[in-house]
Amino acid sequence: MPKFPTIPSLISSTRASFKSIPSLSPTKELVCNYETIENLDVIDDICEDAYKGYSKWSSRPFDERSEILRAAASLVQKNKEHYVEAHMAIGAARPFAEIITQMAYQNIVEHALPISRPDGEVLKSKMSQLAMSIKSPVGPVLSIAPWNAPTVLWARAIAAPLAAGCSVVAKALEKAPITSYLFARDFHEAGVDKDALQVAQFAPKDQPEATKRLIEHSKIKKITFTGSSTLGAKLSQIAGGALKPMLLELGGKNVLIITPNADLEKAAESLLFSAWLHNGQICMCLDNCFVHSSVYDAFLKILVRKAQQHCAEKTPLRDVEGADKVRGLVSQALEKGAKVAFGDPKQLSDAFVLPLILTDVNKSMNIFLEETFGPVFSVIKYDTIDNVVNAVNDLRFGLKASIWSKDVLNAIAVAKKIDTGAVHVNGSTVHDEATIPHGGVGQSGFGRFNNKWGLDEFSFEKVITANP
Repeated sequence: MPKFPTIPSLISSTRASFKSIPSLSPTKELVCNYETIENLDVIDDICEDAYKGYSKWSSRPFDERSEILRAAASLVQKNKEHYVEAHMAIGAARPFAEIITQMAYQNIVEHALPISRPDGEVLKSKMSQLAMSIKSPVGPVLSIAPWNAPTVLWARAIAAPLAAGCSVVAKALEKAPITSYLFARDFHEAGVDKDALQVAQFAPKDQPEATKRLIEHSKIKKITFTGSSTLGAKLSQIAGGALKPMLLELGGKNVLIITPNADLEKAAESLLFSAWLHNGQICMCLDNCFVHSSVYDAFLKILVRKAQQHCAEKTPLRDVEGADKVRGLVSQALEKGAKVAFGDPKQLSDAFVLPLILTDVNKSMNIFLEETFGPVFSVIKYDTIDNVVNAVNDLRFGLKASIWSKDVLNAIAVAKKIDTGAVHVNGSTVHDEATIPHGGVGQSGFGRFNNKWGLDEFSFEKVITANP
């Protein structure tokens, strides 16, 4: 990765004063320094400039905007090693970093394609000679993406609003400041106006106040946030007070259901992938696996055997705080009677967390209810599918579920009863494609990313009537 002495904030205001502060790796090594905005009054300039950028960008011909986004995607592909190394610097294994960089490229392309679609329709009206509805961009958007899969998550947080004709203020995070800068650099080179895509960085101590000011500013028309449900709820309160719409993709408590006639070997392979990819630090990663009592013992035996053969990623979690949270959930579960089917419960005290499989987990334990966000999952016995559906729907999250069964039609019938944003039959919970809508329900958020659904999130229906 090219060594950046300091990652700059990319804003148009000339009134800003900056301070350079460090961003550290999971092992406390310096990743880079990044330039934070010291005088928060500059937020007014940022938002006003974003509106100017929106006015100019939305006025460009649709084919020009589409071509620019495709050019940006090509630059991301050309510079993919920069994105991969930026993610590896904060703890990702190379294979995962490469996968999500390719996903980022595809995501930008898929958001560019629907720009040329018809964006309105003629309506029937008794009161007007002509009535039509057209899709109009909402205006400047505040985009906030997390550190765990920054390449693809920043790609959609930037590409979707731009594709709809909006401008973007990207609020970078101290845990992954390089990726948002790389995207802005490539999008600007492709032809996006500087005011139409700004990157604003703030010191950790200023993040709450800066975020509040950005959300409440009259020129910001919508907020998109991907991150924890706790922080998403706090931001929603601010946005609600300002009557601002949000697109939220938050945490998940994702489940996998093993039916009596499932292919146990394939299901076990998929489960380990779903649970341990990127050390479980993906909102779609598996947390709870429900196994029918008739195949529970056989499946657990297969699962443990495959886990012993599994080549776990020897990479840390993003920081010690996240690792401590996982260790706390495991400790409380063990104190309440959970058992360890695989792994060493004697965990380290740094950012590394060893993979674990737990059994005898129940609703009295926090690990049954809360997002783990680490390489730990629970295997839970069930007797009837209705009990499982009720248990899943009782969770406050609703992002992903997976059902394993040879009776696909019956599995689809069960899928319709489960309150999650997506259910994958004989497939992984970690499933996000740029051609498929992605999002959750409940405290996993609301709204949908990707392709035409992403464009719709940053557009509103405007009705125009006309008479001679």
